[in-house]
Amino acid sequence: MNFVESLSFYFTMVCDATQYITIFIFSLSLLALSLPKTFDKKSILFLVLRFLIFYASFLLIGALFFSLDRMIPHSFGILFNLSYLFLPLIYIFIFLKDDFWHRYVKFSFLAASFFVALEVSRNMGLILGEVTGDNFGWVVFGRTCPFLFCLPVSYLMWRYDISKYKNLSKPLLAIVSIIAYSLIAVAIFENQSSPGREDSISVLASFSCLYLVLLIILCLTYYCFYYFTKSRHEALLADIRLSLGEAQMDQLQSDIFNREELSKMRHDLKNQLSYIRTLLKEGKIEEATGFIEELTHQHDDVLNSFSCSNSVIAGIINMETAKAKRRGIKLVAHAVVPPTFPSNRPTCAP
Repeated sequence: MNFVESLSFYFTMVCDATQYITIFIFSLSLLALSLPKTFDKKSILFLVLRFLIFYASFLLIGALFFSLDRMIPHSFGILFNLSYLFLPLIYIFIFLKDDFWHRYVKFSFLAASFFVALEVSRNMGLILGEVTGDNFGWVVFGRTCPFLFCLPVSYLMWRYDISKYKNLSKPLLAIVSIIAYSLIAVAIFENQSSPGREDSISVLASFSCLYLVLLIILCLTYYCFYYFTKSRHEALLADIRLSLGEAQMDQLQSDIFNREELSKMRHDLKNQLSYIRTLLKEGKIEEATGFIEELTHQHDDVLNSFSCSNSVIAGIINMETAKAKRRGIKLVAHAVVPPTFPSNRPTCAP
């Protein structure tokens, strides 16, 4: 069977009610990844349009992968099943505005939920077919119903969106990858070893329950990943607020110190100016000049503050200079900085 004949066979023989319902559910799952925060007529219309595009794309990509799958001997439909992940891969890594590691996490969980649902679907179809004497309606129900579990996984990733938190922990990413891709490997291994194997209803039911438990663990893993990332982010913000609070206290102490110095200077300024004027009238220019230099040196830290093009850097240096003076340390600073710094926030942190 050539490629064109495989395409024709797909649309005439393979695309049955099970396939159409599965594509419908998986299109909804993909749509649930990027729901708007508020709904209006425009957003709903846009969602419907995207859903139709997803649905048509799944049909076309499924036909393409099915034809390629038929041309590869002993593939057992693995390539065809991967067609359900090809469109999410494109959508998540190209059209979502998240950072790379956030998109990677979302795709990993979506892929794992699909493969788990695929195995439960196969088992449930066999169980209901055996119990009902291959009743078409019950078999379709058994094959499509497990894919509904992909919807809460997608909604979970939308509801608890990790893209709000930029810094992802590398150990947590490693744990997520191990769990998600271990589930995928187990599902693929089970799929590869199942052709030609006859399992009893009890065995199929046990495997289905096991996969459902694994799917629940997958959801809990994502929520824990979100919770730890959120907690880590909040702890970082708390440290920043604490540092800012300490900096504000230091700045306040520096302002109090400078105001006290300026108050003393204003109190003595009238007498000092009168003394300088008297020296100048008497022609004692060198003595007046020396007195002025002594005053300048005495209040140099108050009169001459550090200044550069970046006000934040200047404020920090002046604050540290004042702190050093209170401890009897003279601090001399030189800085060459731009007015603003580029934003280069890392997305993955140890």
